Amino acid sequence: MSKSILVVDDQNEILMVLGDMLSAIDYSYKIYAAHSVEEALHKFNNQKCDLVITDIMMPGSSGFDLIRELRDISPETKILSMTGKAGFKSDAEAQKIAKSMNADDILQKPFEFYDLADKVKTLLNN
Repeated sequence: MSKSILVVDDQNEILMVLGDMLSAIDYSYKIYAAHSVEEALHKFNNQKCDLVITDIMMPGSSGFDLIRELRDISPETKILSMTGKAGFKSDAEAQKIAKSMNADDILQKPFEFYDLADKVKTLLNN
């Protein structure tokens, strides 16, 4: 059965690139996109997803708000947060911050295709 992924970012270019990257990882992924937390919650309520990839810093409600809402609605959904504002010294530090946000993992922008692929595959296979 194909996995579904909801990608949330306020920048359309990021949504398009991530959609292309996710399709390259596995063409069977069903990919949804949202430009805001509100749109993401609406889409998620209509179509539960196996994985949500969300930017943290967005105008209005933030990725932190989305993560809190998703944990209330669907605690089993995997969440990969993205941020360009952090300067992590190690993967362990990034993991610690992700856990403190209740995300399953974190991806620092800019990132390489293989970093995204590794994290997505790991989260969807656990």
